[in-house]
Amino acid sequence: MAIPLLLLVGYKTRIAAYGAGFLLLIFALSMTIALGAKAPLDYSVWVGSAGAFLLASQRQFSLSADQLTKKI
Repeated sequence: MAIPLLLLVGYKTRIAAYGAGFLLLIFALSMTIALGAKAPLDYSVWVGSAGAFLLASQRQFSLSADQLTKKI
């Protein structure tokens, strides 16, 4: 519950994005093992995980609470 709220507000975005990415990665791997390769692709779990890791790799977050609290 905390990770989606942190991502929506934009507070501690990098940490929340890494958390979401790893959770989705674990979920995608378990879906692949349990249901086969088609199920996680149908629900775009791999894409969500990759998107979270892409967000975590950004250097700055322009429209977020992190930018407002950033020390210059």
